[in-house]
Amino acid sequence: VPHQGQVGFLTLHEAYKYFEVGVHYKMPQDPVWVIYSESHYSVMFSEDVEAFEATRDGKVDRSFDLYYWDSLANQDEVIKLTVTPNTQNEELPDIDDEKALIPPLDLVVRTKWHGCLVDWNGSEPIL
Repeated sequence: VPHQGQVGFLTLHEAYKYFEVGVHYKMPQDPVWVIYSESHYSVMFSEDVEAFEATRDGKVDRSFDLYYWDSLANQDEVIKLTVTPNTQNEELPDIDDEKALIPPLDLVVRTKWHGCLVDWNGSEPIL
């Protein structure tokens, strides 16, 4: 894709190294991403444009919030996720560990913001 789009695209397929999403999809003009995970589409966005601009390179220097909506997940409301830099170098679960229950959305988020921590803020993680 030769140009940056209005909205972006992230997918679980990248976390599993099936293919890599290009920079123009990861860094859209507006902080809105279509998510393809678990055989369907959903949406994630940020209201914090300043944090969005500061993380264009994929590095997280401060915490910021993302909002997630999946119409197939029977959600009562939009889920607020907080993305935080992994300053303590906390060991993340291994994606290949079949016993690790890693929410697929955490893996999708880390394709854009590498090594970050994802807090579901009391919402039940979607597995």
